[in-house]
Amino acid sequence: MYEINGIQFIDEAAEAPSWSQSSYVAGWCCAGRGGSPFWLKCMRGVSRRIHYLTRVDSSWLDRRMFQLKKGLVLSTSFCPFYVLASCVLTYFSAATVLCRVYRGGHLTIRLALSGCTNRPFYRIVAAHNKRPRDGRFVEQLGSYDPLPNSHGEKIVALNLDRIRHWMGCGAHLSKPVEKLLGLSGFFPLHPMMITNAERLRRKRAREVLLASQKTDTEATETKTS
Repeated sequence: MYEINGIQFIDEAAEAPSWSQSSYVAGWCCAGRGGSPFWLKCMRGVSRRIHYLTRVDSSWLDRRMFQLKKGLVLSTSFCPFYVLASCVLTYFSAATVLCRVYRGGHLTIRLALSGCTNRPFYRIVAAHNKRPRDGRFVEQLGSYDPLPNSHGEKIVALNLDRIRHWMGCGAHLSKPVEKLLGLSGFFPLHPMMITNAERLRRKRAREVLLASQKTDTEATETKTS
């Protein structure tokens, strides 16, 4: 047996037995380094490294089992068991990797919707980015009322000290929170706030111009009549 680039081969002339009593055996060598996950090795081995397909003696197989440290050996007698075991291990290995990816998130400062259908209200919270929008949060850092009050004002409450604390801990900011912090003076104004203000100013000027033209046409019509 010898190894080339992490792949183990069997020297048939030196180790293979007679061909009289034999069974088909397929050996898949799992490519990759020793630290790679088992399911990744199996996928690489099945896709690229089907390196050995021959007839060997079953007793010699039971005695030596190819001595493969990184391989998956299948025979006609043990094929269903090894296939089932490899599928189960692959499933649990993939589930473990997905759980690790899911858990590896970060904190974000964002808006959490509350209130009712016709009266929305937002909490500014520090929550895990994998949590639902209205789910559990770590700490509430403020509130935002999107509906104007009797004076035409939208009320925003911010705990800047705690926001500064969570930002120092590596928390990310959502775009709506960045805009609110820019309006409060904690950050420079968000570029889209300036762009939206220019668009709104042009829209209102256009509406005023259309209204004045409409009044002028109505006045001329009344004079002619």
